[in-house]
Amino acid sequence: MEKPDSPDSPAENPSPIDILHDQTEEIANSTRKKFEEIDSDFDQKLSHLSNRLETAQAQSKKQAPGSNNASGLTPEDAKGLGAGLTAAYSLIGTPIVLYGIGVLVDRAGNRTEGQVQFAAMFGFLGFILGLIMTIIVANRHNK
Repeated sequence: MEKPDSPDSPAENPSPIDILHDQTEEIANSTRKKFEEIDSDFDQKLSHLSNRLETAQAQSKKQAPGSNNASGLTPEDAKGLGAGLTAAYSLIGTPIVLYGIGVLVDRAGNRTEGQVQFAAMFGFLGFILGLIMTIIVANRHNK
């Protein structure tokens, strides 16, 4: 019979399978603890990120309350852009168109160089009309 204190007893000399089982349980327990720490850290970061997202969405809605068109402009910005383009085209386009009409009148009347040049007069008239139109558009927009 074996004595309990003998080196061959199971309490004193565990089998290699028991040793591996104990080591495996230690590794599993430490891994569970690390996983729980990582999981709680991930949950905290996820909730923080979710709060930041909600804050950013709320600020975005506050900043652009009236942008409802494809370009993202508010109605006031679109109105200002339209007024600016109208003024620019009036100031540039009117003299060019009236100068062109003056050239056609000159060619149709077989004018010579010593006679009155309608192209120059119509071009100057177009500049004055374009300037007046620009002032009118600017005044309408500022009201």
